[in-house]
Parts: sequence; C-alpha cells; structure tokens
Amino acid sequence: MSGEYDAILHWPFHFKVIFSLLNQSTAVGSNLLSDLSKSIWPNTRSACFQRPRLAMNEAYGIKRFIALDEFQMNRTHFVQNDTIFIKIELDFMSTPPENRSDAGEMLMIDEQHMDTVQEDLMRKIVFFNG
Repeated sequence: MSGEYDAILHWPFHFKVIFSLLNQSTAVGSNLLSDLSKSIWPNTRSACFQRPRLAMNEAYGIKRFIALDEFQMNRTHFVQNDTIFIKIELDFMSTPPENRSDAGEMLMIDEQHMDTVQEDLMRKIVFFNG
C-alpha cells in the first residue's frame, strides 16, 4: 500500500514478519494454550515487496495459518465477544536463513527457523538493553 513515507523507507521490504493469533482466555489453566504464531520472510525479488508504484501492491500472505478443525476446537481461547486479535510484528534484528528458496510461493514460510518464545524474549531483552 502506497503511503506518505515511501520515499524514506528502504526497498525492497526485507524484514521477518510474525503473525500471532492471541489467546484471549482468562480461565484458570488456559495459559497452557499459548498464542499461535507463524513467521514469514518476504521474497525480495517479488514485485509485492518493492516500492509501490500504484495505490496498492499485490496482496500476499500465509496460505494456511491454522487448520479449521484446530481453530474450532480452541475457538473459546481465540474468540471472545465476537472479537479475534491478530498481532503482527516486524523483526528488524533477524537475518534470513541462507538456504531458502521461493519455489513459486508468494511468501516463504519460515517454519524451520521459527523462533521459540525464549528466543523471542532474548531478542527483545537484547534490543531494549542494547
């Protein structure tokens, strides 16, 4: 999507993007089910991640974020008062894995290099203390 800051941003977009479906349940013991997260690396050769030349670039995304049956089984954790929260984070500190290939995918899914909660916490601690 084209915006007023396009001229000062670095193109192509190349940062890791982390999508998280947030667990909203406040019931005792519900903390056993954590947020569901998937991360992707943009294919910087794709026109999608270049500086927009029109009002909006082509849309890309994760083809399968969560299986429908898994979502339905855990619906009470993820949906409260007809509301669902999806957190989107940009990781400015990670570098893309060396042995990735786009293989025709719109976005490369980084499941093999997905961060654990502890790695994510350490990255945030280093970022805030550094």
